[in-house]
Amino acid sequence: MGVRAEQATIVPSSYSEHEQDVHLQAAVPMALAALGTSVEVRTPTKGDVQVSISAGTQPNAKTRLRGHGSLGATGKAGDVMVQFDVQVPTDLSLEAERVLRRFAELRNETTVPGSEPSGFFSRVRDAFNGR
Repeated sequence: MGVRAEQATIVPSSYSEHEQDVHLQAAVPMALAALGTSVEVRTPTKGDVQVSISAGTQPNAKTRLRGHGSLGATGKAGDVMVQFDVQVPTDLSLEAERVLRRFAELRNETTVPGSEPSGFFSRVRDAFNGR
């Protein structure tokens, strides 16, 4: 089973079956969840199926693909449930951090006191960047 966004594959972080229903948890990068995208989900009965991720998708949002799960003894297919696990990056480059700070400013979001990096190298970096 796999979930593919654009040209990249988003590998489900968990997969389970309950009777004919298949449950996937797929990690989705924060930017794709915010902007919206289309992904391919490989299903047991219908192969690869395009699934839209709406702009502004929140963590743990789910979508159901009816009739795309495993076949039961009666020949009827269950459903595929995809839960989107929105991933927030932890390894921002200086440019990515600058862009996200600007994004927060545009939305009038404030930073929490103490959330600014305050180590020696952060202060040196800020000095070079004119902060």
